[in-house]
Amino acid sequence: MTRFILLDNKAVLELPDRVFGNLAFQNIELYSTIVESVHPSVILSSKDWLVTLKISFSRLKEFPFYLLLWLPQLRELHLLGNHLTEVPTLRSPSLQLLYLQLNEISGMEEGEWTTPDLRIFLMEDNAGITPLNVKFVLIATSLIQMITLSHKNDSHESDSNPIMKLPASVIKSLQSLETFQCGGCHLGPNLPPGALVFRSKTLRKVMLSSNNISRLDPGAITGIGYNTTVFLDYNNIEVMAEESFRPVLEILSLRDGFLSLTGELLGFLPLVRSAKSLPACISYSITVLMFQPIL
Repeated sequence: MTRFILLDNKAVLELPDRVFGNLAFQNIELYSTIVESVHPSVILSSKDWLVTLKISFSRLKEFPFYLLLWLPQLRELHLLGNHLTEVPTLRSPSLQLLYLQLNEISGMEEGEWTTPDLRIFLMEDNAGITPLNVKFVLIATSLIQMITLSHKNDSHESDSNPIMKLPASVIKSLQSLETFQCGGCHLGPNLPPGALVFRSKTLRKVMLSSNNISRLDPGAITGIGYNTTVFLDYNNIEVMAEESFRPVLEILSLRDGFLSLTGELLGFLPLVRSAKSLPACISYSITVLMFQPIL
């Protein structure tokens, strides 16, 4: 058999020991259930075959992350929308996608992960964002920088992981990382030096939206590439301090890199009016081309 699916089930509370017997699956998927626990044997019975494991929008309180080391074929682990509170040091020879959005994670164990193939690491939730309604286009010397401004949909509060501190050792160890999303992880108000040190040469996307960040210290985010898109949307950044933003913008401007600072309009006006608050590499020839609502 290749696939086991439990969908929209409000009766099963757990997957107990040996529930699958000797059956092995390539894909195990639980979605929209009330399952609170999964016995390790349920996963280990498929250890040589399991490629995708999804337990999403359920009531999982714990997950046996230590089993990843014994799953040589596992590529995707989806645990979004549960009640997980902690993430230990991970070790997996094959994991490529890790989805942990919409949990209650408040702590991550210090230490480097042994996940050489991990490409996608998601921790956040993107709900509550409406389409663009205002745009600023800034033209600078050898750099076209678009800063888009939107408003949150106040009628939809988005749940998020209350991490507050992300161990720097975890990010440093992800040398194949392409996408990192940790919006709504309560990383603010200040990002200190060395908070996010990326060492992946294939990094394409860094999402840090809705983190209540008001200040980036110099060296807070390093290791991004000239093709990386960095999202700092819906934070409280009012001043783009040169010593913090210039190193980032100089790298992004080399090719197709992009910095998005989407947020409330009134919070952004001081930044646009004061050229002195912008990085030197773009502050000398800024022209506001458009400032009007998009109907």
